[in-house]
Amino acid sequence: MNVSMIEYLTTLNQQKNHSFTRIYNACPISEKVSLSTMLCMWMIYKNEGGCSATDLRTMSCYDKSLISRILNDLQENGYIIRNPEDDGKKRGMRYILSNQGVNVVEDMQESFLKFTDKISEDIPKEDLRTFLDVSVKLIGNIEKYAKQLESKNS
Repeated sequence: MNVSMIEYLTTLNQQKNHSFTRIYNACPISEKVSLSTMLCMWMIYKNEGGCSATDLRTMSCYDKSLISRILNDLQENGYIIRNPEDDGKKRGMRYILSNQGVNVVEDMQESFLKFTDKISEDIPKEDLRTFLDVSVKLIGNIEKYAKQLESKNS
């Protein structure tokens, strides 16, 4: 049987997403914040100065309406605020996490560290490092190739 790298990666990604969702759903925070919302909170947390709706759309590949709903929900629940440095801007307004939002993300980070120990317990550290390095290169190559295809089609 001849399987292409894309088929293999697609299957692996589906399996990973399914398992990751099951792990996330076992976390107490999943009752308050959906996985897609948590991913957006994580992106905001990791980007100094916050993220705009456009930034989140680009990084997550979620559509505009989902990002809008997520941002509205996060604001209503007190997890994010508009970056005060962006006062007066209408376009490109960035959002930052409130103290409550930071606490939620840091609690999730702590949970994920515990999961990391469990899911990698039988794998030598060097193998994990190699896997991560190769994964980053593959993702970079996929992104580069996708951009080439997009530029040819536009």
